Amino acid sequence: MKKNILFVQTIDKSTLKINSDLKVVEEISFEENSKFNSGGFHYAISEDKSKVLIYYYLPYERKTFDTYGICVYDKTLKPLWEKEVSFQHNSELHKFGGFLVDNRGEVHCSSKVYLNKAKHSIKGKPNYFYEVLSYSADEETKHQFKIKENFLNGMSLAVNDNFDLFCTGYYTVEQENGEGAYLFRISGDTKKVLSQNFYEFDIDFLTRNLTDKEESKARKRYKKEQYPDDYKFAFRGIRVKKDGGVFLTFEEYKIIVMEDSKGKKRRSYYYNDISILNISSNDEVMWTSKIPKRQRTIDDDAKYSSYVLSEVDGKLHFFFNDNYKNLNLKPNNELEKFTGYRAYKDALLVKVSLDNQGKQTREALYDAKDSKILNRPRLGRRISDNELVLYNASRKDKQYTKVTF
Repeated sequence: MKKNILFVQTIDKSTLKINSDLKVVEEISFEENSKFNSGGFHYAISEDKSKVLIYYYLPYERKTFDTYGICVYDKTLKPLWEKEVSFQHNSELHKFGGFLVDNRGEVHCSSKVYLNKAKHSIKGKPNYFYEVLSYSADEETKHQFKIKENFLNGMSLAVNDNFDLFCTGYYTVEQENGEGAYLFRISGDTKKVLSQNFYEFDIDFLTRNLTDKEESKARKRYKKEQYPDDYKFAFRGIRVKKDGGVFLTFEEYKIIVMEDSKGKKRRSYYYNDISILNISSNDEVMWTSKIPKRQRTIDDDAKYSSYVLSEVDGKLHFFFNDNYKNLNLKPNNELEKFTGYRAYKDALLVKVSLDNQGKQTREALYDAKDSKILNRPRLGRRISDNELVLYNASRKDKQYTKVTF
């Protein structure tokens, strides 16, 4: 037998030197000839950083149940509890969505489960359901969400201060004549489903930030029960508010692949408006907002596109690359495109902030005209309640910027 071993080692924060305290955390045994089926380790940290979850998938065989080990530690990596869990579905019909650990050390996960074959729909109806499992040292609960009318496109989880569990994401309906956000809430005390809500994106919301010409075209298509344009919504995240409500964020995007006569493929990446829903603790929409953005890059894996978000004292701050001509928005909603590194002289890193009423303010942080350094938004990380680290790069240089609110 061979072993796949997970180690832990600390770093001195003042010198950034590695300490001499290497130790083994977990081990997985596997057969000598199974190096591609040796299991694998992952981790998650609770919101207050008091709990650490180490989870790992065990070596498997086809058409069997997926099995994971979950181990919960305190912040000093003292073990609190651990167990092996097996999802009672054929591995080929089961799509695992990942674990999270809450502040009291309970573990939650969501999974997509196909009914008979791994196919998204059959005869225009969803051929799957979502399953949410919660584990503690001595308890396990399960909920299955079988929605016949709507297609749930992924499910993300979050926990509030009362340990209620939120299950959320983006949905479409049959024949793509509607879409929106969904939010399910499970009680942290009784483990019962408290609410299931769907928030449709109506035509007024979908056409926000469009020019008059674009809006007219979109409304005509909407009357024919067609989606107004060919962009998709990507669910980007959930932020739990102190009052028990949530912020949900989405981004419009599309990827176009074209092939020339010689068979060479070219990929164009479009990342557009950011949508925000502010939902109260009573599951009512308090306000919605849509941040205008037009990013279009070619063959760069969209590494300079999208955004990074930080929430401070109930205010949302979005950072993204834009064309400098959009700093002062035009009244007719016309936007210039940010086109990536090939046009770095036009690039500007902007911050758009939303107050507690959803009002937007836009400001410039720095341009790339002289430095030739562009921000890589999706590599930004929040390091404390009021600090964000941004990663910036040119073709030769790398740079980190700390933003303090």
